[in-house]
Amino acid sequence: MSNASVSEGLPGWVAQARARWPALVLGEAEFRSYLEAVGRPAPVFPVDAYLAAACAAGESAALRVFEEELILRVPEMIRRVDPGVAFAGDICQQVRIRLLVRDDERPARIARYTGEVPLSAWIRVIALRLALNAKRGLKGSEAAEGASEDVAIDDPELEYLRGHYREPFVRSFKAALAALPKDDRTVLRLHYVDGVNIDGIGKIFQVHRATVARWLTRIRSDVLVQAKALLAEQVGAELDEASSVMGALAGEVELTLSRVLGRATSPPEPGP
Repeated sequence: MSNASVSEGLPGWVAQARARWPALVLGEAEFRSYLEAVGRPAPVFPVDAYLAAACAAGESAALRVFEEELILRVPEMIRRVDPGVAFAGDICQQVRIRLLVRDDERPARIARYTGEVPLSAWIRVIALRLALNAKRGLKGSEAAEGASEDVAIDDPELEYLRGHYREPFVRSFKAALAALPKDDRTVLRLHYVDGVNIDGIGKIFQVHRATVARWLTRIRSDVLVQAKALLAEQVGAELDEASSVMGALAGEVELTLSRVLGRATSPPEPGP
């Protein structure tokens, strides 16, 4: 989204948030600064991002909303781990401390929320990770503390996107690959399934290695563009949200290509 579009969107986002939570007073300028700091000038869930920004700013009204609409839901979020009242109360307190309390000179961790997933889902990932660590007896371990920070605190949105969208992600890739011309699929299969490098593919098709490199770049780009569009259709999301999912699962693109293509058996034919 362009800077102009973001500027146009800000007033609407702030108005929506204040309509939902009339007591919140965070201004547009402060909200813009928050979005710039987290690197998401146009979040998928801007109203949730506004609440996070207000919490990060220490607004008492925002902190009450955080408690009443999010913390109070934590016991249900972790019920499968342990339904006990005392256990739930301990995890709720851990979530409050980890997200709302400043760490030395650094801002509270709520300021890391980017708005790429629902805030409730972001909290759920954190609460579940804390609950699982507690049940495994890792709460007092420095090593476990570090692991919890890395996965649950630093990027809970990434973990949520990976878990929530992996299946539609794979389905989208399958459909995008199926829609490719047969020759394009052959080139991808040679590279990702058979492990043939660009020199080897060049010999098969009697073309220069630079040509093969261009083929692979173009074909892979075509697959990603089509898969993103198909993913957006499947999950009822905007393309911006689908892009976030694709980014979160980027590390699985190569594996997905090799797995899906590995099921095909068409012999190689020249001609991309």
